[in-house]
Amino acid sequence: MLAFAAGAQVELDADERHATLRRAELLLVAGGNPRRELALDDRAVSAVAADLDSDAARAQLLDGLRALAPLTADLTETDAARAQLSADLDLAWQCFARALLADAVAD
Repeated sequence: MLAFAAGAQVELDADERHATLRRAELLLVAGGNPRRELALDDRAVSAVAADLDSDAARAQLLDGLRALAPLTADLTETDAARAQLSADLDLAWQCFARALLADAVAD
């Protein structure tokens, strides 16, 4: 959820994002239940992460995580999770990709 909130600042090309999420949804369908809970290492999640990855997008995600710091300061566990994501941008990017795909599937 933190990665999704922080990712609100990430600027992605709308057409590329849409196409990437559609391909990932097809991977979910091919893998069985498209409504199953998504794991971080799920093939479809990894595909979204790889397809949308860029240095600029990761920098925007990190900026978004940093911007959440004042909001999470009094929430010990939430702030620890935010700090962990800020320190591990690969993990943060994978979490963001999972959140994007979960949001797309939920629609």
